[in-house]
Amino acid sequence: MQILRKIEKKLHEGGWSNLLQSTVRKLSFSVLRVYSNVVLRNKFLSKRIPFKQPPILVLSYPRSGSSWVGEILQKSKNAAYLREPVTTRYLASGGTLTMIDLNDKVALSLYQKSSDESFMGIPSKMPGVVIDYKDFVLFKRKRRRIVIKEVNPRAAKFYCERYKPKVILILRHPAALALSFQKMGWLEAKDTQMETGNLDSDKWEKFGFAYGYIMKEALDVLLNKSKFKLFLGHD
Repeated sequence: MQILRKIEKKLHEGGWSNLLQSTVRKLSFSVLRVYSNVVLRNKFLSKRIPFKQPPILVLSYPRSGSSWVGEILQKSKNAAYLREPVTTRYLASGGTLTMIDLNDKVALSLYQKSSDESFMGIPSKMPGVVIDYKDFVLFKRKRRRIVIKEVNPRAAKFYCERYKPKVILILRHPAALALSFQKMGWLEAKDTQMETGNLDSDKWEKFGFAYGYIMKEALDVLLNKSKFKLFLGHD
């Protein structure tokens, strides 16, 4: 009876045309959801039908313009884009620091599982990670590369050694970055102050010191272990 009442209500609101359009939309969404869960997230199929190698990693500090770069790359017909799949899943699993140090064994374990799936090309279920599921369909994988955008430069060594990606490292002027962090209320967050130790300075200088230290370490890793491009953001 409830179904009949819903149909009657739809007919009253807009007639058969609206009812048909609504039904088609719901069916399309259901089919896409089943296809995503059963086919696109199937590890066996992902191993059998891999994406073009090597993958591309867009890596930066948060608030450095990596979302803008990632979204431009996503528009390429040869890209399958994932926006922060590792960070998003890590934080959803109870992590508290975006730029976690992977000397933490619990964090490393979570990173490994999520990263393995992401670099294999398995689209995440987490909201905001996948822009277009059609980029991941099986018959397009041979000519597409996985493009992953992440915001933990402390993980540069982990990513480069485990997956050997091409890397786009984004740098932003530290003054502009510090101002952006201040506006977000993140300037004195734990993960932006780890390297300062007993440095006798104000919060701005500590932030700048930690930023320089972390990005230099990431750059040193890339110079030794990976093909990379350096992108300098301007404010």
